[in-house]
Amino acid sequence: MKQGNNDIELIKANIDTGREAIKGKVNDCEANAVLFLGNSGAGKTTLINYLISNKLKIIKQGFPPKKVLEAEKSIDSLKIGHKISSETTLPNIWSALKYQNKEIALWDCPRFGDNRGVVQDISNSYYLKMLFDQYKHRRIVMTILENSFEGRGENFLRLITSFTALFGDGSYKKGLHSNHEIYF
Repeated sequence: MKQGNNDIELIKANIDTGREAIKGKVNDCEANAVLFLGNSGAGKTTLINYLISNKLKIIKQGFPPKKVLEAEKSIDSLKIGHKISSETTLPNIWSALKYQNKEIALWDCPRFGDNRGVVQDISNSYYLKMLFDQYKHRRIVMTILENSFEGRGENFLRLITSFTALFGDGSYKKGLHSNHEIYF
């Protein structure tokens, strides 16, 4: 029971931290928000770096060396991770894009099925709900690893199951409606 109480305290602390971080970064609820979702290593942060015209370069890392993408200009909130655990623990925003005189907020979201455990998974779900509640206009971009389709596609099915559990039951008051788009 003691571990359960500790987990609850950690969830509360994560939620408080996330609430402050998100509210401090949302400038305009009328802006268009694009939430980048997916598993760790699927390229959410890399894609955002590309979209904001941050040049990407190939570097060799590890042993045996493998090729990975790295941003030429390092941006603290958009650090591309190359570790087993996710680099992104809180949603990070990049709001430099404009379309038809409206700001587009690009949100780099923590991963589904976080390998840091159930505490981080619950916190991540709360962060996504907060982002949904903050914006009137939102889009979702799902990044999917190419190898998610190997074998019987279990990794892809787990991702879709996580997505459906989060958005598919109508539990969000402002959930997915016909004017919301999802891109894979």
